[in-house]
Amino acid sequence: MSSSVRKSRRTNRNTSKPLRPSKTLDYPRDMSGLCKNYNIPVLVKPQDLTEEETKSETKKLIWKTKVTNVVKGEVIQEKNKQIVFSVIWGQCSPTMQSKLQSLDEYDTRSDAHDCMWLLQEIKGVTHKFEGTRYICMSLHDARQNFYNCKQEYKQSLHDYLG
Repeated sequence: MSSSVRKSRRTNRNTSKPLRPSKTLDYPRDMSGLCKNYNIPVLVKPQDLTEEETKSETKKLIWKTKVTNVVKGEVIQEKNKQIVFSVIWGQCSPTMQSKLQSLDEYDTRSDAHDCMWLLQEIKGVTHKFEGTRYICMSLHDARQNFYNCKQEYKQSLHDYLG
């Protein structure tokens, strides 16, 4: 088998796989609360040592390790937020992206990779009726579209779902 064939198989295999955040995120459990209740856990910083505790080398070393872990956790959490923000943004349609970009806070929230804000705004845009229409008319149209959605007699499943 030639190397170009092997390379193309490798490329096709890699591009056809869906993105798995658990494989690309470090500590993905920290980000799991984002989808459930729109929050990311805040890392708790260790308290400073007292005068007596600073005399103990063991306690100083433990405290230093805790501080190092918190700093690493903040860096990892920021990286994870950037990845999740990019994935969510990439899943939005161009219409949804333009609606989100028209919001006042978009620039600052986008620069901060604020995933919670992005999800809440997507939810708001998705559930919002047209602001210029009479709400009863919008509800009537939505119900009518729902009840009129049916597969025609000789329509294939592929055409119906497409």
